Amino acid sequence: MKFDVVMFFLFFGAATSASAATYFILLTMVNRINRKRDYRSQIPTLGFSWPQVWREYGLVYPNGRYRRALAGAAVLAIAFALISFFWLFGVLPRYAVPSR
Repeated sequence: MKFDVVMFFLFFGAATSASAATYFILLTMVNRINRKRDYRSQIPTLGFSWPQVWREYGLVYPNGRYRRALAGAAVLAIAFALISFFWLFGVLPRYAVPSR
């Protein structure tokens, strides 16, 4: 297998893993918010929005560690997705590897 194909799949796999981590962190944040609320005002686990969860978690847990983890995982997911996209369309290998 060519080196470019292997690197693309590595970056794509890293982007997919970081996206899954982002989703699981969001679900954990929703569950922790719902623990502090009564039954009628809970956030649904499937129909939530990022800004709502981010804001509510910051209000309930001002020094919570999941906000930083979510931001880091989202940045990694976006970065790896962009790198794999650029690698797929030949932008990075053409300019990153010095000419022989």
